Amino acid sequence: SRLGDFKSSFTNSKMHRIEGGGLVYGGMTNIGTLRADLPGQQLILFPPGNKRNDGLFLATGGGTLRLGDDVSGSGRYEAADGGAIVLAPSDESISVDGASVKVWSDVRGASGTFTIGSNSALSLSDGITVESGGVVEATGNGVVRVEGDFVVMGGILSASCDASDMPSGAIAGGPTPPIKGIKGAAQLSVVGNIYLGSVAVAYSSK
Repeated sequence: SRLGDFKSSFTNSKMHRIEGGGLVYGGMTNIGTLRADLPGQQLILFPPGNKRNDGLFLATGGGTLRLGDDVSGSGRYEAADGGAIVLAPSDESISVDGASVKVWSDVRGASGTFTIGSNSALSLSDGITVESGGVVEATGNGVVRVEGDFVVMGGILSASCDASDMPSGAIAGGPTPPIKGIKGAAQLSVVGNIYLGSVAVAYSSK
């Protein structure tokens, strides 16, 4: 299915929900919920038009929400129950702004994932929470900027790169989590603290 128009814009109101799969293009302001929830299918935000999220972008039930265009705003992003949110430019690059990201798995162990792909940047005013089973990954030259805290409660935060001769690493949460360096072309900038479980750890991007 297709929603939107090249020459106009629309608002998804606070009590309204857009769900399923297909394309959303043209201008859009989301105050309600944009929900990718069809197993194996994508709901794609596609150029042109200004996209703004002041509500909730959610991927669940095995669906994928692909952000292929810039998104501004102060909204939330959540992935769970096998859902995936992927920043993947439709043209040269994309920048996505928001308040927070939360990623977790359901009782069946279906992981939620959030991927910041090459030529993509994610900037958050509050923070990121990765609960048990959740995965947040920056690949290639993807950039993550967090003004608040990065909380890893049994999930995985990883940064890797495409070049085979460059190292990659991961930080995995838990009561006594292993801590590895994050290297390569991907970047992570955290103004607050990184918490592994309830323990704050020092982080250096060098």
